[in-house]
Amino acid sequence: MVSYFNSQGKSISLVKEIAKGGEGAVWKTNYSGYLGKIYHKPTPQQVEKLKLMLANPPKNPTANQNHTAISWPIDLIKDSQKNCVGFLMPEITNAKEMINVYHPKLRYQEAPRFNWYCLHIIALNFVSIIKEIHARNYIIGDISAKNILVNE
Repeated sequence: MVSYFNSQGKSISLVKEIAKGGEGAVWKTNYSGYLGKIYHKPTPQQVEKLKLMLANPPKNPTANQNHTAISWPIDLIKDSQKNCVGFLMPEITNAKEMINVYHPKLRYQEAPRFNWYCLHIIALNFVSIIKEIHARNYIIGDISAKNILVNE
């Protein structure tokens, strides 16, 4: 069994794998409200990118609403040799993938309470998130509706 730790050396347990992709896997952790992404084969470039992201997070446009709008890395995850293998990020709960909201047939099935007003608010929130990310000079290379979550 592999042991994982945060930057301060505190143990992190991976509880349940919830998604897997080409780059790595996302796990529920023993840190309530936080997920961990573990890279299959972390590269030095990924580690440097994570360090830059941690040092320069975008402003949360919904902070005054006590709402996490951007699931941005908040800490590194390291193995027992202190090598960075991934990162810890806030979990977005009770949310639906964007496609289930903007596709009319899916919206009717998955989110029937979402009307045109809600769709406009979602669009406004989405562009405010993009604006804050761009304000920190980040470039978003791949936006996928599967990675955009919407909740009430």
